[in-house]
Amino acid sequence: MLQRYPTIAVGMDFSPLAEVGLDAAAAQADRLGSSRLHLVHVYEHRTVLPLAAFGITAGPPPEVWEEARRGVHQRLEAIPVSGFSGRITRETRLGAPAEELIAAATEAQASLLLVASHDRVPAQRVVLGSVASTLLRASHCPVMVVGRDRPGTEPIGLVLAAVDLSLITEAVLKHAISIARAHGAKLKVLSSLDVPKVAPGFDDLLPRYLSRTELAEYPSKYRGAIDALLEKLCPSSVEVEVEVMSDDAPPHAILAASERYRPDLIVLGTSGHNAWQRFFLGSTATRVVADAHCPVFVVPHELAKVKDSTPSVIPTPVLAP
Repeated sequence: MLQRYPTIAVGMDFSPLAEVGLDAAAAQADRLGSSRLHLVHVYEHRTVLPLAAFGITAGPPPEVWEEARRGVHQRLEAIPVSGFSGRITRETRLGAPAEELIAAATEAQASLLLVASHDRVPAQRVVLGSVASTLLRASHCPVMVVGRDRPGTEPIGLVLAAVDLSLITEAVLKHAISIARAHGAKLKVLSSLDVPKVAPGFDDLLPRYLSRTELAEYPSKYRGAIDALLEKLCPSSVEVEVEVMSDDAPPHAILAASERYRPDLIVLGTSGHNAWQRFFLGSTATRVVADAHCPVFVVPHELAKVKDSTPSVIPTPVLAP
């Protein structure tokens, strides 16, 4: 069963960049069969502690914040939305932007959260803003990131889906196939295969559960598992091509393929690493979003959503200790 996107939540901050995100949401909504756009502005609550004559005060009283919120909501209500004929709802929230955007998308039962990232210069391309980075890690629904240099308003002709046969693979393929079918686009499935190489005479270092023969057959079995998943999920109306790469880290492989094929959208999943692992290893999704030339669609790693599916996953070989 392919994916549906009845409600798209859109982060709005009244900047020209937010208009890029709104235009992308309106353009994608019709293609993806969305019936509702939910515009969300988060009025950030920054507690100020000014020195007073007799000590420190906690800042303005709640009624002042509420008055400010009403004024902000009036501005949000005044934003025109062109190119979309469905239902439009608007919401203003007070708090931390990323946390409140996720909460708003969850409460609105959004099937997609769309945000625009800031323009990047060469020295900053590997760094993603804290709000977008948090959304990629914590959102319960897919996040699509666009920008001024990748506006996401044009029809999609090629979708690049990056998979690794982990538990998130089936969900990534479902979204990529759904978007490709909605746009009448081609689908390029890319996977980076990491097979350990063992020098002659070092058989004792082979994975304990793989013989040398099995290790040699691993790439073809890996490719076969991807083909089996596509046969199960992909309708004949979607043109698909598969490429399995090796000897390259996933972010580099995805970005290199993006330069070669120039896709109109990249679809990938989050790694599922915890915060400690992300600190040391980084996030493939974060790096790709920061450096990609086109919009990126990120599927969250939530095992609860895919635990009942049984993709033909084969174990990645690891060297014996």
